[in-house]
Amino acid sequence: MNGENLKINKGYTVSYQVYENGWYDVDSLTEPGLYRICVVGKGNYEGVATKRIYVYDAAENVAMASVKVLVNKMAYTGEPITSGVLKSVKYKKHNLVEGEDYTVTYLNNVDSGTGIVRLTALEGGGFIGEKDVKFQISAVLQEQRESRNGLDSDCGQGPFQWNAPARPSNLR
Repeated sequence: MNGENLKINKGYTVSYQVYENGWYDVDSLTEPGLYRICVVGKGNYEGVATKRIYVYDAAENVAMASVKVLVNKMAYTGEPITSGVLKSVKYKKHNLVEGEDYTVTYLNNVDSGTGIVRLTALEGGGFIGEKDVKFQISAVLQEQRESRNGLDSDCGQGPFQWNAPARPSNLR
């Protein structure tokens, strides 16, 4: 902090928790599973930082972080986007199957900008952990924005029309 190296148990403490239908304190990360590392400021330092990590048995499972995920750019609809995001989910040349290998959860999936699709490994599928992948939701179109605000794009003057100049007959 401010160029100063903090010392554990003087400027901060570290604790570990395992997830088993709730978060429980543990002394170390010894078994495969979902863990949370908690760093808490101490003394003149305050604040809390947490990070979720997975410990897995590499001989038995592959981390979801190793899975290659391709996503589509999505159009803004005003509704939660819950399908059509994933183009492909692969490990090496093997296609993974939703519902067999992983489940999907969507975050920040309504407004334009960056959404997140979270893939969580299913037990027994040979994978462990989760992977968050960002996807883009295209900007709100002006017409959609005006419509959402209860305004008509014609401002009460009738539908917008563009009258192109007549094409001279000598042009094809």
